[in-house]
Parts: sequence; structure tokens; C-alpha cells
Amino acid sequence: MFFNTRGEVEAFLQGNPAITQLAVEGGPELRNLPEFPQSLEILVLACCPALEAWPYLPNRLKTLYVRDCPNIKTPPPYTGIYAVKMGPFDGYLPPLPDSLRTLTLIDLPGIQCMPAFPQGLVSAEIYGLPGIRRLPAVNQKLRFLKIGRCPNLPASELRLGDLVIEICDRGI
Repeated sequence: MFFNTRGEVEAFLQGNPAITQLAVEGGPELRNLPEFPQSLEILVLACCPALEAWPYLPNRLKTLYVRDCPNIKTPPPYTGIYAVKMGPFDGYLPPLPDSLRTLTLIDLPGIQCMPAFPQGLVSAEIYGLPGIRRLPAVNQKLRFLKIGRCPNLPASELRLGDLVIEICDRGI
């Protein structure tokens, strides 16, 4: 849903207190977001050019997808989130929680190194991280790794035992 202001988001949430999935696309006036209901499990933040900070994320949140929110300069608080999709923003990535199952990183040119993959990670997709030069150690649960547009990642980094790695372009 498209929201211009925090008030519009608050009004929508008041009318839908048990919502489990929400996609927020913001206008130029949407600088911050209200607290989301605890029932929320999936949150998409897309094209929010004025959004400056993370909202409070409910404990039940399992999937967070963030795209084209250029004024957010820090990564989200990860506590309890099973899947995180982010991009683009310049910044750092803190340690990821072991509860994380799926990770997608898109267009993060400012990232120079990756944090360790969580022990529970099963699937990872990494696109557009030109600054990374090596991957973190792979845990035994990781079954799928897709890499694209990471030109400084040497081919020697892609020998990871029995793991199937899909490279989606020639330049890695």
C-alpha cells in the first residue's frame, strides 16, 4: 500500500490490528513509521525515499524485505527475524542471528566484508556487493547460495565443499 505520512500508516494499522503481512511504499513525507502490531509476520518496505530510521519490529516478524530506502543508513535490528532482504544502502552489516534462515542482500556497494553466516542459514542470495573479497565460512545447513555482480570476489572463494552455488553472471 502507498502511504504519504505516518498518520496514514497509523490509521491503516488501527483498522487492521491483526494484520500479518504488510507492504509499505512511501511518499516523500514518510520519514518514520509507527510501531507495528505484534501479529505482523511479513513486512515489506519499498521505495521509501524519506524513511530515515527503522520502525519497532514485532517479535513475531519472520520476513523483512527492504528495497530502495536510501536514507536508512544502518541495518535493521535482526532479533527474531528468519529472513532478511535488504538493499540498497551503504553501511555495515552487524552479526546475523542464528535464527536467520534466508538472507538476500541486494545492491550494497558500501559493504566491504560479510559477517559470519548464521548457523541456521539455509539459503542466501548475494547481488551487487562489489566491495566484498571473500565469503564467510559456510555452515552445514546452507543448501543454496546464489551470487551475482560481486566482481571482486575471486573464483577461489567459490569452492565450498558440496554446496551448490549458482552464479548468475560472468563477472561474479
